[in-house]
Amino acid sequence: MLSQERAAARRLLRDSGDLAQALLDELAGRLQSHAVRSSPVAYLRGLIARAKAGTFLPELGLRIASERQQTQKSAEQRHAREAEQRRQEIERATPEYQARVRVEREKLSLLRDDMKQQLATGRPP
Repeated sequence: MLSQERAAARRLLRDSGDLAQALLDELAGRLQSHAVRSSPVAYLRGLIARAKAGTFLPELGLRIASERQQTQKSAEQRHAREAEQRRQEIERATPEYQARVRVEREKLSLLRDDMKQQLATGRPP
């Protein structure tokens, strides 16, 4: 939609309350399926008239709403993963974390050396 059409749509939807998003979803679904033969604003005006009359029944808008919610959920999950990665990077950069890693590596090195020695002498581990 053109910017002028978006502005007109906002004006039309001003009094639609909770139905505004459902109306926009239906319009988007109709636009995607190339079902809008007139202007998108005129089609939206018709949808709003049906909503006011109580005869609006979303059809294609349900899929659009579901896709939008899934996209939003994916974005939230991506942001959460990125925040967790940043938190881990910050934690790994601390001297305390580095010290713990050195201690654990030393323990592993000692354990590996002990196992090598046991294998070399034939003693069971």
